[in-house]
Amino acid sequence: MDYKLLAFSSLAVFGVLLVSGVVVSLISTQLQCSKIGVSTAFKQGAISAAAPSVVYTLAAAFLLVRDPYSRTFQSFGIDEETARILAVGYLTMLTSWITSVQNVHTSEKTVCQTDIKEMTDFKKKMMAELAEKEKQKEANAKK
Repeated sequence: MDYKLLAFSSLAVFGVLLVSGVVVSLISTQLQCSKIGVSTAFKQGAISAAAPSVVYTLAAAFLLVRDPYSRTFQSFGIDEETARILAVGYLTMLTSWITSVQNVHTSEKTVCQTDIKEMTDFKKKMMAELAEKEKQKEANAKK
């Protein structure tokens, strides 16, 4: 086994998953509450990239980890090398799904918490709207 190639490919997988994790975190918080937390996005992106990268490294390096999956692919008539690649990718994908869901949940929970300033601004806005509606009611009642 070429360990330099394994290390390089593991870093590449981590990099791709890190970027996609950051993007997923930023998009999920923007859609949920119209806020962006860059530091939270990078933290959650790194966390969500770590586990699939470790699984990728273990599956690529050890036959014991990928063998049940590669044998399943081989039973469908796929050659051994392609089955090995599919098994490593399948395990990485499964782990990535789990960490992506965790990424979205934790990012939204962390970034979308309201602070005192937002609550005060919301209260002022609502009170102004209520006062405006009361004025309109009084104006309509006098007509």
